[in-house]
This record gives sequence, C-alpha cells and structure tokens, in this order.
Amino acid sequence: MQDNVIELILEIEKRPTMYIGDNSIFCLKAFLDGWHFRNPKNANNSQMLVEFTGWLQKKYDIGTYNVSWDKILFFFYKDEKLALNKFFLDFNQFLQDKSRP
Repeated sequence: MQDNVIELILEIEKRPTMYIGDNSIFCLKAFLDGWHFRNPKNANNSQMLVEFTGWLQKKYDIGTYNVSWDKILFFFYKDEKLALNKFFLDFNQFLQDKSRP
C-alpha cells in the first residue's frame, strides 16, 4: 500500500472501483480516511487533503467553512459519481497549481 497520499490518489484515479468498490465520492473519502488512520505517522503528504479543501473553498468561492472536500464537491454536483470524477479533475489541477512558483 502506498505511503504517499498523492501517489495513492493518482493510482485510484486509474481504476477507482478496484480500490473503493463504487464510483462514489463518499467511498473515496472513507477509503482515504481509513488509509490515513491505519498509520498516521507514515501517511506522507496527508496534509494535502486539508490544503485541497482550502483550494476548493477558494475555487468555489464558499468561504472557509469546516466542511470536507467530499461534501463540497457533492454539494455542487449532487451526484456521487459526478462528484468523484470532478474530484480527480480538481485534484490534478490543484497539484498543477501547487507546483507553479
């Protein structure tokens, strides 16, 4: 199993149902939470999801509410599968934005 959340998400993106069972934003959230809490000290880059949540809050201009990324995406897309697809698009954009100087 991956110890880096970025690498793990990029692997899940290739075959979501192999990892999370259903094309659902909430299944992804549950999987990533379980991945993190299995061994928090070895969960490299796990803070990325907190940063991603902040990035989504700015992108969707919703302020800084205490709401996780899965709920933000589901709120805007009203469909678990569509929200999951949008997660991967947005997460990749987030990584691109983060890598720019």
